[in-house]
Amino acid sequence: MTGSSPDIDRLAQSDAVLRCLREAGLPPQAVYSAYHALDGYALGYALQRQDFPYSRKELQKLIKDFLRDFPVAEYPDFTEHVKQHLEPEFTGTDSFEFGLDLILDGLERLRVVG
Repeated sequence: MTGSSPDIDRLAQSDAVLRCLREAGLPPQAVYSAYHALDGYALGYALQRQDFPYSRKELQKLIKDFLRDFPVAEYPDFTEHVKQHLEPEFTGTDSFEFGLDLILDGLERLRVVG
């Protein structure tokens, strides 16, 4: 929250997420932690996507320029990851869903089913 007048839409969204977590059977501590994990994950992902708005052609040039002076022998795994950004099967479009599934699967284990 910022300032003295909170955003009503943000409050409604937060309240709905907290309600869903509670109604899913999570204990209070898990609701608290899950809310912050989900909020931070979504915000972080959105900021990352905003800061990386490159077309495929721009990305190819950036990677080529980056790898030209990068010590690839010292960081072979990171180099492989950078190159994967150019491969069709690694588009990144499913990255958000992948991370969200990991979080939700972890929360599922915390549910108290009654």
